[in-house]
This record gives sequence, C-alpha cells and structure tokens, in this order.
Amino acid sequence: NWGKIRIVNELKLRNISANIIKIALKEINETAYYDLFEEISLKHWQSISEKNTLKKRKKFCDYFIRKGWENDFIYEKVKQLESEFNNI
Repeated sequence: NWGKIRIVNELKLRNISANIIKIALKEINETAYYDLFEEISLKHWQSISEKNTLKKRKKFCDYFIRKGWENDFIYEKVKQLESEFNNI
C-alpha cells in the first residue's frame, strides 16, 4: 500500500530509468489509487487510539508520508476525518 512517491523512490534505488518509471506511473489507475487511499486512510484513522487530536493527526500524517502518499491527499483527508469524527 505505497503511494506514488514511495514507488518512485524505490524504483530509483533499484536503478530503474526515469522513462520506465514515468511509463509505470501512467499505468496506475487514478480512481483505484484514490479509492485505495480512501479505504486505508479510514482504517488507519480508526486504528489510532490516541485521544489528543494533534498527536493523532501527527501519527496519521507521519504514517502516510512514510508510505509515500502525496501530501495534499494526506492533509485533505486528515481534515475530513477530523471533522467527521469530531461531529459524532
């Protein structure tokens, strides 16, 4: 469940050419990619037992940054999840 950033970095570490990486990234279905992020981000948010909102947000963001997901996905999703779960 890696994001595109991590995929690119891992391929570069294995000396895969930039052209091949570019071709490979084009083959990723954007809808499926986003749907996967939606699914795993919700599961991860619910699995974090931290009660302090700032600490929970940091744990969530750090996890997805390590997994190589795009920052805009991460920060948009954390705002959405916070508002959804704070209204419960």
